[in-house]
Amino acid sequence: MDTPSQILKEIQKQLKISSHHNGISVQIGIPAKKWDGIFEYHLKDNKFLTVDANLWSFELEDFDGKVCLKAFPPKKLNTEYYPKILKIILIGELGEKNFFDLIDKVKILNTIGDEAFSFKELRERFSQKFLSAFSQF
Repeated sequence: MDTPSQILKEIQKQLKISSHHNGISVQIGIPAKKWDGIFEYHLKDNKFLTVDANLWSFELEDFDGKVCLKAFPPKKLNTEYYPKILKIILIGELGEKNFFDLIDKVKILNTIGDEAFSFKELRERFSQKFLSAFSQF
């Protein structure tokens, strides 16, 4: 089965979009947002949950050219929603292509480690680790 990264590359190929042309890089996928990390998550029965990504903490661990991302959610959030909310946070902050290309594993943990950093540092940490991650911005 193809990975999401392979699917995005195949779409780009089928649409005959060159990934590089005259110094311009074209990427398929949702770009990183310019946002404050706050959004509404749709629950069942037309209810919404306001999510503040600024309440999450993260760690990056090297993993074979990619990273294992450890996420530490706020305690008050229902654990049932963690995976989907975290995916929205990561794609919103890093962009879809970076999410699929640079993260090998995601772990949601309860105990914050010594190397944890804030949501506001997430994009910066990725850009330091992967120099080309945000070169299109």
